[in-house]
Amino acid sequence: MVAHMNTAKRIRTTLACSALLALGLAACGDDSDSSDSSDAGNPAGATVVVELGEWDFVPSVESVSAGVVTLEAMNGGGEVHELVLFKTDLAPEDLPVDEEGSVDESGDGLELIDEVENVKPGETKSFTVELAAGNYVMACNLIENGQRHFMNGMYRRFTVTE
Repeated sequence: MVAHMNTAKRIRTTLACSALLALGLAACGDDSDSSDSSDAGNPAGATVVVELGEWDFVPSVESVSAGVVTLEAMNGGGEVHELVLFKTDLAPEDLPVDEEGSVDESGDGLELIDEVENVKPGETKSFTVELAAGNYVMACNLIENGQRHFMNGMYRRFTVTE
């Protein structure tokens, strides 16, 4: 069991470092334009690694430029999780919830962008979307084994800039 946890931890660390290295290299692009990289968008696409656990989301970055973005949900916890991305100006704690305590995915003030479901412990799943500038919330919307993942704090604000 210890060897499995060490392997999973090494994989998470390697993926997180790779994502940070890729973002760092992207920032070292051609200096012939202005130094404001926000005008460049994400021509080749940005990748955001999101570590899922009990009961937290830890994205590799909390903001990207508008454009093509891949979100990789990497489950380092012991429970099945999911990653749902909403475009919204609402604070996470103000998102509409249904009678069971999960986010009402068709509620007022929300636009469901995409999601990956049933990310098992040790598994990584991803989706790629074109994101416009604005405010977003990523959340785990599962209710399983009596646990309301969203109500346990599994959400994070995310910003996309011009």
